[in-house]
Amino acid sequence: MISSMTAYGRGEVSGEGERVLVEIRGVNHRFMDIQCRLPRQYTSWNERIRKIVQGSGIKRGRMEIIVQIEESPEKVDRHLLNVELAKAYFSQFKKLCMDLGLDDTPRLSDLLSIKNIFEVPDEEDRTEKLWAIVESALNDALHSFVEMRKVEGENLARDIRERLSRLAGFISEIKKYAPEVVEHYRERLKKRIEELVPKNEFDETRLLQEVAIFADRSDITEELVRAESHVGQFMEILEKGGTIGKKMEFLLQELFREINTVGSKVSSVNIAGLVVEMKNEIEKIREQVQNIE
Repeated sequence: MISSMTAYGRGEVSGEGERVLVEIRGVNHRFMDIQCRLPRQYTSWNERIRKIVQGSGIKRGRMEIIVQIEESPEKVDRHLLNVELAKAYFSQFKKLCMDLGLDDTPRLSDLLSIKNIFEVPDEEDRTEKLWAIVESALNDALHSFVEMRKVEGENLARDIRERLSRLAGFISEIKKYAPEVVEHYRERLKKRIEELVPKNEFDETRLLQEVAIFADRSDITEELVRAESHVGQFMEILEKGGTIGKKMEFLLQELFREINTVGSKVSSVNIAGLVVEMKNEIEKIREQVQNIE
């Protein structure tokens, strides 16, 4: 199983007056890069989130994790103002005025001036309770994110397998054309010599020497053997799965080098066309590999 670094995950959990939404957006990257976007007062969760993501088995990719928290106005008010205490103070003020024979009524500003009329919640306790909800939403988002990575990875693998099969077919075709290259060269050279040199001065031995030199210089057997080996290794790595993106990038470089050498050694029109097709397929595979973990 291979995984794509490009994916999306979403998790949403509601608590008692809170709604937490966590989104994870992933793109390709050479290494592991986690970026967290949190509400300013909860930046302390950054390291916790990183540990959870790192423990999910993900090895490569840039991930942007966005945490959004919504709290109902009722809960905010309940945390800030002790309504029952305010009523008790108001009642005591009125009774005091009556006892003292004062024609006065407590005003709202009088109540607001009392320090303990507002409750200051235990921020640490509140943060921990809210973290439990965030963690649940994060795990949901992470699960969907990992699943999407697998689905996208399998789509990439399917496309790469098809292109590897085409490359193997192109190599087989080049092998068929390769013997003709030397023969065509011999015929062209012989014809050219016959046009320039009198028939009685034609040196067959010299011709064979030139053909032998050309055959040695244009031999592509080793390049084709290595190219076949690279395609086979690529397929094995693909089937094995895991964190294979960097290995694939290396093999593609080696495969491209061999095919490029074939194109530079041989002047055959047929082989040149196949080399162009192979380079095109390699570039398309390279684009896909950039998204593989």
